[in-house]
This record gives sequence, C-alpha cells and structure tokens, in this order.
Amino acid sequence: MSRLEERIGLRSLIGAIRERLSRPLPPNSGGAVLGSMAVFFILIQVFSGALLAIYYVPSWSEAHASVVLIAKDVTFGWLIRSVHVWSAHLLVATVLLHLVRVFARGSYGKPREVTWLTGAALLGLLMGSAFTGQMLPMDDEAVKGAEVGAAYAREAGLANLVQGGPHVGPPMLTRMFAAHVILVPIGIALLVAAHLSLVARHRLHGAENPQGSSPEFLRRLTFALLGSAALLAVLAIVRPAGLGPSPGGSGAPVKPMWMFLPVYQAAKWVSGPATLLLLMGPPAFLVAVPFLPRRLAVAAGTLILAAALVFGIWGAAS
Repeated sequence: MSRLEERIGLRSLIGAIRERLSRPLPPNSGGAVLGSMAVFFILIQVFSGALLAIYYVPSWSEAHASVVLIAKDVTFGWLIRSVHVWSAHLLVATVLLHLVRVFARGSYGKPREVTWLTGAALLGLLMGSAFTGQMLPMDDEAVKGAEVGAAYAREAGLANLVQGGPHVGPPMLTRMFAAHVILVPIGIALLVAAHLSLVARHRLHGAENPQGSSPEFLRRLTFALLGSAALLAVLAIVRPAGLGPSPGGSGAPVKPMWMFLPVYQAAKWVSGPATLLLLMGPPAFLVAVPFLPRRLAVAAGTLILAAALVFGIWGAAS
C-alpha cells in the first residue's frame, strides 16, 4: 500500500477533501449544501445518461422506438430513464434554489463576482440541457415542444443553429442530441470545476476567517445526499417517466417543462422585439447582478422572481 500511496497519493487526497469539508460553517447556513446536492444530481445525470445512450438511436425514424425499447424491454431500463428524467428536474430546482439563496445573502459581491458568473452560466447550460433533452424521446409531446422552442429560436435569430433547416426535422434532432450528450456536458464539467475552485478559494460567505475544523458541514451533506437519493428513488419508482405516442399521434395541446413555463406564458402577451427582451432579459440581469448597486439588484431581482412565479403558476394552471 505504501508504494501505491507514494505514486497516487490517494490517502492524501482523501485527507484534503475531508479537511475541506470539515471547515466551520457561516451563520444561517441552512442551505449551504445546495451546491453539493447539485453536483450529486449532475453525477447521477452523467451515469444514467451514459446507460441510456447505449440503447438510444438518434434517428428521426428510430428514436421513439428505441425509447420504447428502453422502457419496456431493457432490464430496469424504465427505472434508469425515470432516474435520469427526475434527477434533471431536481437538478434544475436545486440550482435555482441555490442561486436565490446566494442572491438573498448578497454572496455575489467582491471578491466573488466571477463565482457568481460561473454559477449563472452553469444555470444557463442546465436549462440548455433540459431544452435539448426534451426532444430526444421523439414522442408527440417532445416534437411539439421542439416546435415551440424553435419558434423562440427564430425570434432570437438562431433558427439555423437550432433547427438546421426551415422546419423541425431530422437535422434538429441531430443537433439536439449532439448538444445534449457532448457540447453541453463539456461546458457543464468545465464550469463546475471553475465554480468549485473559486468557492474553495474564497470560502463560503461569512466563513472567510474562521479556523479549525467542524463535522457540521460533512454531517449536513451526508443527510442531504441520503435524502436526495431517497427522494429520487421514490419519484422514479412511484412516478415513472412517461412516453407518449409517436409524432402526429395526438392532437392535444402541449406545454413545456415547468422551468420554461414563465417564458411560455409571458410570451402569449408579447411579440416581435419584446419576445427577444423576454428571452434575453433575465440572463442579462444575472450577468449584471454583481455590478449593480445592492438596492437596485434586490429590487429588480425581486420583481423578476415574482413575475416568474406568477407566470409559471398561471402557465401551469391554464
């Protein structure tokens, strides 16, 4: 073992991680484990997505049938797919809660501006992952959702990049698959590494100076991860991911996933340049947050959050 330790330093690495996780927590740190929970869900996404990719066929004519095969014929395929779908929802929800907590605490200020920006970019990529992944099942709901997304892309001048042609068709599926399994994951991995490095450099807001060690964070993290795993298992088993008929098999109206409902509902009331403002306004605000006066940032952020909640609930109920 000593020779192995000399070459790879595994014990030293474990000791360094344990020391990092044993640092004292700042006051009012009930949500300090949200970032670590997000990393946990990202790892679940990678592992379950890799298993699904073994059987998935990214073809316009075969994609839906391959998902049916996964759900009905592959051993535990339905469970792996359900874990992948539910962990995606929980991941986005966790990151949104983490962002709101950081914003409310003002933890984006100097010297953490870049930490905030990497987190905001990470949220954008996760939303991109949700958008690109929603088309892959290629059932009727997924294709209709892709058509709605493509309409927004046209408003933003990104029709050729997203669709790959004048209409939603095979080129768009190819682009969504490539982005979902290659481009977006690479971006997420780089941003997670950068974000964690910056958090380690500046420490948690309110705990920059405390010395010594405390088992509190490690204890909270353990309970949080066990609770997250239990919740994910219950959701995946009790509410397995559904699959609708093949494209054109249903005339029912379709709604986007919950994280896109605010934009979906608000877009019913605007058109033209206002739609572009609706799409780009919130991301632009997140980028500007560290450079705005605190009162202005809080006022604008509260307004945007309230509007998102109102339009999201309205869109879900309508």
